[in-house]
Amino acid sequence: MFNKKIIILAMLTAVASTPVFAQNTITFNGKIYDQACTVQVNGSTDTTIDLGNYSQERIAEKGATTDYVPFTVSLVNCPEAGTGVPTQAMFRFHGATDDSNPTYFKNADEGSEMGAAGVGISIQNASHSDVTNNTDDAAVNLPTDGSNADFTYYAAMANDGSATVTGGDVSTQVTYTVSYQ
Repeated sequence: MFNKKIIILAMLTAVASTPVFAQNTITFNGKIYDQACTVQVNGSTDTTIDLGNYSQERIAEKGATTDYVPFTVSLVNCPEAGTGVPTQAMFRFHGATDDSNPTYFKNADEGSEMGAAGVGISIQNASHSDVTNNTDDAAVNLPTDGSNADFTYYAAMANDGSATVTGGDVSTQVTYTVSYQ
């Protein structure tokens, strides 16, 4: 009888010390495209857009802008349509956001001896909607025949409402990302 109790106790101990496992699955998916489009701005990978020279009176009122200057973002050498080839692209512009108006990019020269005050850079898409820093613009369709696609954007200097506009230099650096889907 005593041996039976020891055997039963040993079995209960073995069962009680057996860990309980849950088995779940995590699946990771992705895609590597054979070739994405080459991106150019006004025919180059790096470019400077001249926004012109204006008197401070031109943008004296909050939200006033200089003339918008068009620039073209081109997707060149895109792959032909097929299985696994993206059909749309989204553009995202990255830069410093204006402190007073989040829809503008910050004037990097503001605060310097030669920098204009109260001015940001406004970028708009072809529909003349503001392009917000670090936010995807609307998806655009890619050509299915492997040809190039051009997308027009516009940039201008704008009164950001932070202070009276003063004369001086205005500049900002903006990088861009193209994501495909």
